[in-house]
Amino acid sequence: MASEAFVKIMDDGAARILSRAERAYDVDLEIASQLSNLISTSDEVSSTGGAYVLWAEITDLVDDPMGPNSDEMCAAFSVVLARAWQQLSDRHDERVQTKFVRRWAKSLKRYWRKGKLPV
Repeated sequence: MASEAFVKIMDDGAARILSRAERAYDVDLEIASQLSNLISTSDEVSSTGGAYVLWAEITDLVDDPMGPNSDEMCAAFSVVLARAWQQLSDRHDERVQTKFVRRWAKSLKRYWRKGKLPV
């Protein structure tokens, strides 16, 4: 069983991104920070660590000197990821979380190279 704290961070972050009331980049940074704090204060490392890396890498679309420096690309990928998270009916299952993180990490790498959003 996955940590309720992990699921709450992911649920809350996804809801904030989909509300579009805040800059996606800022929300992504906050999600990554919360996941980092969870890792440092608990035994959560598997899907939490992967999710931390994923959210941090999404911000690279804006702030990496070698990246596209695009708020629009960051926001677009964040929205797709947030929707996908919310559609997981069994997101409390750590195996499902791990598959989710791996799938979206690969999608982000393709998006970075080709600029085409995953579906």
